[in-house]
Amino acid sequence: MKIPANFTLIGFSLIACSSVAFSSIVKDHFDDSNRGLQSPPQSLAYFANQGPNSLIEQEGALIFNGFKANRFFMAYFTEPGGYIDLAVGEAISLKFTFRPDIVNFTQSRHLRFALFESGDSIDDSRAVSSDSFATELLGLQNYRGYQASLSLRNSPANEQMVLAKRHKTFSDLLIVFNPANSGYSHLGQNGQGDFVSKRVYTAQLNIIRLETNKAEISAIVVPDGPDSTVGTNCFVKVIDTDAPTLRFDSLAIGLNTADGSVRDIQIEELEVFKVRISD
Repeated sequence: MKIPANFTLIGFSLIACSSVAFSSIVKDHFDDSNRGLQSPPQSLAYFANQGPNSLIEQEGALIFNGFKANRFFMAYFTEPGGYIDLAVGEAISLKFTFRPDIVNFTQSRHLRFALFESGDSIDDSRAVSSDSFATELLGLQNYRGYQASLSLRNSPANEQMVLAKRHKTFSDLLIVFNPANSGYSHLGQNGQGDFVSKRVYTAQLNIIRLETNKAEISAIVVPDGPDSTVGTNCFVKVIDTDAPTLRFDSLAIGLNTADGSVRDIQIEELEVFKVRISD
């Protein structure tokens, strides 16, 4: 099924409901040129797992360097101990506009984006408060949540857009998906489309609480920005009834491109918002 880009995935299962109320949590346009400033909703502090040069904020964009394997950055969008809890009929979404600088279209290199529950209490200091020069950002073993992954490669017949769940303690990268040896498990996948270097795309990850112990997780990537009407096959949706994560306080975006096939990802706008749908 080809999904039109202007189709709002939030409320996908509840599209017949009569009203939708949006609550903005973060809307960062990167216009302060300071990725260390924590001042939501206008600005978040972003922490990189491979040193400060891998993530640079300039006016109007966050530049994410992709020349090394397993790079990611993360941010908190609540105070310690504070969470965005989902009641039945509520949803949370991570949405960002990005422009990939792709050098080699033949290599399978993946962009990943995720929402998490940290497990921090109100008395805890945050596990991450600065960049790391190692592969890992320490203290993230117990984070729970959902991740979407897609390949920035032109081989849609062979590549899949994947949803995964981080559900168990594991001392490894926060945002790497390998069910064989990590805290992630595979939830579902679908086909995806081709990508074009330096074209603008919008990615969105959504978690909707359908029932007390039932959540719908969906992800979509569309070309030409948030107002595009272009169709896309980069869409996947799953249902989770196995103790789903239903509260969130952090996000992460990762890029695995060890051979430098993706030079960088330029993120031009990032949003987190909550939706309440009522009959």
